[in-house]
Amino acid sequence: MKKNILLITCLSFILFFLSACAAGLIISIPKAPFSRGINMANALEAPIEGEWGVVIQDWFFPEIAAKGFDVVRIPVGWHYHITEDTSMTIDDRFFERVEQIFNQAISTDLKVILSFHSFDDLYDKPLKNEPAFKKIWEQIVNRFSGQYPESLFFELLNEPHGNLSAEIWNRIQLETINLIRDADPERWIIITGADWGDGKALSEIQLSEDSYKILGTFHMYEPYLFTHQNVPWLDDAYSTTGVVWPGPPAYYIGPSEAASNYPAVVKWFEDYNKYAYIFNPAGPTPITEEMHKAMRWSKNTGIPVFLGEFGTYEQIDQQSRVNWTHYVRRLAEDMDISWIYWDFAGHFEIFDLNTVSWNNEIADALGLTSRGYRFLRSP
Repeated sequence: MKKNILLITCLSFILFFLSACAAGLIISIPKAPFSRGINMANALEAPIEGEWGVVIQDWFFPEIAAKGFDVVRIPVGWHYHITEDTSMTIDDRFFERVEQIFNQAISTDLKVILSFHSFDDLYDKPLKNEPAFKKIWEQIVNRFSGQYPESLFFELLNEPHGNLSAEIWNRIQLETINLIRDADPERWIIITGADWGDGKALSEIQLSEDSYKILGTFHMYEPYLFTHQNVPWLDDAYSTTGVVWPGPPAYYIGPSEAASNYPAVVKWFEDYNKYAYIFNPAGPTPITEEMHKAMRWSKNTGIPVFLGEFGTYEQIDQQSRVNWTHYVRRLAEDMDISWIYWDFAGHFEIFDLNTVSWNNEIADALGLTSRGYRFLRSP
């Protein structure tokens, strides 16, 4: 397995180096104030913690810190916990729960990113729900700013999309930055672009004149037909299973019957079975292109950027998960782009809550210490 990974990595980075030189991309970009992290998914962004399968435990954080991570990104669905009157007041018990998690993480020397997730009403009807979004952030700032050091980061919104267009989101994002700055001028604020916050979306962000303590973030799951194959929350286009990375596969893999109704998917599988690794849609090109977009944006703006999410669905074969994870992580690090893996114990897990154990092959692919690891505390 390690020989295969080494061969894939060597070929990929030869391609990256040659393309980067040709494009003038071997440059130094600003670095985020953390290096590698983990997303605490499927917990606080659910309507009720535990409803999506994960309840955050205090013992998670010493395990995460000992594994070699230096930051945790905590998705939170604040909108599920506000009153229905015009005050839109956040439930104090929920505030206390979030504080408890922050305190435990910070006590283990982990940095914490607070990320506002799953606000579907804002994505669907942005103008109607904009007041709630700003009111929530006003309360967050008032609650947390005075008592937490700069190791707590505010990420304004996860993956803006739907009717929350770039034009609307840019205005809301700038106004929310000003709202936070008025109360907490020294806090790191994380911004992202509309259209799901990918690498391309960064170039559509409208920036203020002052980019002091601003970080950009993007997500990278290319190719989605591999990383999200047969996930239950997506449509039939992603219903094909058995897709391996990298392509081409050793034997023919075609789209499922349901996925065959999507011409773009049919074409993807034709190319997947036909082209050599370097040119394969399940090869290095889609990934390096996304990383290049983020790298260029950071270079042009002078704003540090980090990869806020990347990962593979838990039901994908282990070897493919390892291959893909290793390639993405190495590419990010070679570009000086910090990264945060998705996720700890959700559907893209690196930690199995049933066996209380790390997936050490994925951990190795992330460059983390895994051999001879001893739990600091068991549940």
